[in-house]
Amino acid sequence: LYALRYEPSGNLHMVQQAMKKGGVPPDMVELINVMLRYAGTKSRGPGLYGENHTALAKMTKSFMTSVQGVSNVYAQHVPLLMDTINAVTKGKLRTDTHPFVGGSFARPSNGAPPEAVVPNEILVYMVGGVTYEEGTKISEFNEANKGKVQVILGGSTVHNSTSFLEELKATAL
Repeated sequence: LYALRYEPSGNLHMVQQAMKKGGVPPDMVELINVMLRYAGTKSRGPGLYGENHTALAKMTKSFMTSVQGVSNVYAQHVPLLMDTINAVTKGKLRTDTHPFVGGSFARPSNGAPPEAVVPNEILVYMVGGVTYEEGTKISEFNEANKGKVQVILGGSTVHNSTSFLEELKATAL
């Protein structure tokens, strides 16, 4: 995660050298390069680490996170999937990044554009797998939105950190 977050400025070569000196197996040190090829700045879309947000949006998010009073820093993380789900439920999902399938929605009688239609059921299938965290957040979302909208989450596997890294090593990008 450090490599992804600080790729442009994190001096990852020094980190890899320290890992080697510390006795980390070579295949695990190389995994940093594999991870960067898989999900580095050249491979991922904008927004994962807030690169595409305005200063006001960053301050608001920071303030809201601190106000929530979460003592566990890991509990503060929200998967990117939840931003997408929230955009769908607010009718604000961009059609240039998430096109609609023709005939998959009912035209609203008020003449609103198709992307403004809020579905009552959302199906998400993640090729490559989902994480337990994503499953937990979707479950919490479904509980909070009972009777309004339901999200069905599926994937080719359910990953933990070990299974994900093993799959990355096997692909040898």
